[in-house]
Amino acid sequence: MFRTEKGLSQEALAFQIGVDRTYIGAIEQGARSPSIYCLFILANALDTSLSNLLDITID
Repeated sequence: MFRTEKGLSQEALAFQIGVDRTYIGAIEQGARSPSIYCLFILANALDTSLSNLLDITID
């Protein structure tokens, strides 16, 4: 949701935070559980707070 609102592809976001594109896809599909550090980096890259990011992903 945040990624698409920012107009970022999985590949662009992955490049920005230094992970593989498939990792972003796996997180979005719920197949991977990112570490708190990775979530913090994602939140910063998406210009949102960690708590806001977690509110969306936990639902």
